[in-house]
Amino acid sequence: MGSLKKLPYTIPQLVANAPCRSSDGILYSGKKSDTWYMVDPKTGRREKVMGFGDASMDGKEGEQIGWATSRAIYLGRTQYTVMMYDSLAKNKDAKPWNITFYDYNAVSAPPELAKEYGECI
Repeated sequence: MGSLKKLPYTIPQLVANAPCRSSDGILYSGKKSDTWYMVDPKTGRREKVMGFGDASMDGKEGEQIGWATSRAIYLGRTQYTVMMYDSLAKNKDAKPWNITFYDYNAVSAPPELAKEYGECI
């Protein structure tokens, strides 16, 4: 077990530059995955709209909202995952470790919906 150290780059930067190897022998592999959700502004319920490589696209992850998409707030989520492996480890049973970072963004609500909810949206 070693000590913690700060990574030289942000997680999104490491994903963008992967695969790469650091000067201290750490191998980096990265993955970026985007998902869109629809959120009901009255109840807060969400429904997954689309994403890559997800078995949960069948609606089991969130409830089926079943309301007009014109009232929906769309929320995008980007998942960045970096897997690291110490290629210079003396222990031959060394395993890779990973770190995950989520970044969220939202599309502005339509003016008529924003007016209805005031400063909430």
